[in-house]
Amino acid sequence: MKKLIAVLRADERTAQVKVLVGGLPFNVDSSLWRQVGADGSAPDATSALLEADRLIAESKAERQEETSHSRRRSDGVAEGGHEFGS
Repeated sequence: MKKLIAVLRADERTAQVKVLVGGLPFNVDSSLWRQVGADGSAPDATSALLEADRLIAESKAERQEETSHSRRRSDGVAEGGHEFGS
C-alpha cells in the first residue's frame, strides 16, 4: 500500500488524488493510514463518506487559497499585503 501511494504521489497526473483507506488492518492500528501515506481512513462505509466529504472540502479550500494567493501576486501585492517595490 505504501509503495502504491508513493507511486501515485510521484506522478504529477495523480499527485493530488486523495487516498482514503480502510479495512481490518487500519481498524486495528489507527495510525496505519499515516504510515502508508494515505490522506485519511475510515472504519466503515458511513464514516468513509464523511471522511471523503472532509477531504473534498479540504482540497477545495486549498485550491481557493492557491487561487487567492496567485491573484494577490498578479495584482502586484506580495504576501502580507505589501505592494511590490514599496
